[in-house]
Amino acid sequence: MSEIKDESIQLVESDPAEIKDDEKKVATEEITEAGMESGGVTDAIEQAKGIIKADKESETEKACLIENKSEVECFKKDFFEECSNKQHFYWQYVRPLAAEFITSMILIFNVCSLPWPNTYQALTDSNASFVTSHPLEISQEMPLMPAFTAGFTVFALLTMFHYVTIAHISPTVTFGFALSGNFDFKLVVPYILAQILGAITGAALAMIGSGHGDLVGVVGLPDAMTTAQLTALLIAEMQVSFILCLSTNLVVGNKNWDMPVATLMIGLCVFTGIMAGHMSGAGAMNPARVLGPAILAGNFNYHWVWWVASLLGSLQCAAVYKLFFAEEEKLFGFVRQATKKTYTEIPTNNDA
Repeated sequence: MSEIKDESIQLVESDPAEIKDDEKKVATEEITEAGMESGGVTDAIEQAKGIIKADKESETEKACLIENKSEVECFKKDFFEECSNKQHFYWQYVRPLAAEFITSMILIFNVCSLPWPNTYQALTDSNASFVTSHPLEISQEMPLMPAFTAGFTVFALLTMFHYVTIAHISPTVTFGFALSGNFDFKLVVPYILAQILGAITGAALAMIGSGHGDLVGVVGLPDAMTTAQLTALLIAEMQVSFILCLSTNLVVGNKNWDMPVATLMIGLCVFTGIMAGHMSGAGAMNPARVLGPAILAGNFNYHWVWWVASLLGSLQCAAVYKLFFAEEEKLFGFVRQATKKTYTEIPTNNDA
């Protein structure tokens, strides 16, 4: 009686999937044996393959009807490859790249459609002739207008696309994510290309609109700059880029982040970055923002400064983030090794 009870319990606790697999295996073995007895080995093998293929096709159809979460599981299995690849490409590449293009276009259109302080404060007494021949209007002397516009635009865009994708908008953020271990390196180039194309489109739309056909929003540098000026611009742009990268990585790289003010916080970092970089001509935090109008204007004076500062700020962020603030699995290897839990044997009374 006890043996029967045990068997019934075992049957109840068995996995239905395992039972189904066992049934298919038995059916396959029976067909194979029957075929071999009758001498039709090839026919038996084909019949066995037909059972497995039909089962896989039915599973594939079910998986193709389910979206998102099931697609990930579907993608892991070889016989689901044809079903899931199309949807996987769309969700993983098309939508995020489209979001990068659209968000970059909107940001650049907004910031190019208003008076920009440019790099006026990067000029010192050594460029007195340039200062006197290119005076700024009162509305351009303070960066409040572009700072508010850029900060609130970033805040709005990140909030708008929150449930679509994690929008980078800027190559600086893309560099920061990749170097900090929060983004796939193979997507860096496509993302930056989408951002640059968006920046060119946004600058062109601003030229047609606010510029009435004339190019607006160009972040231009003078033909001649001293080493002190370049150094000041490079360091300032590097630091504001570092702060932006650190803020985005602390949000995206933290699994426990549950505060609803992330997009506002990042927008405020953009706002304060523009304000802080104003005195040295820095504060772009977005090489694509500079490159888009520069391509239309054909002015690339010292353009390399923006990209070098962006990369250096991203590297600074990666070093600080992976040394102190990243999740445990993303810390530097030597930090993980040094912080591993160690157990010390406590001597007992018998040992004493």
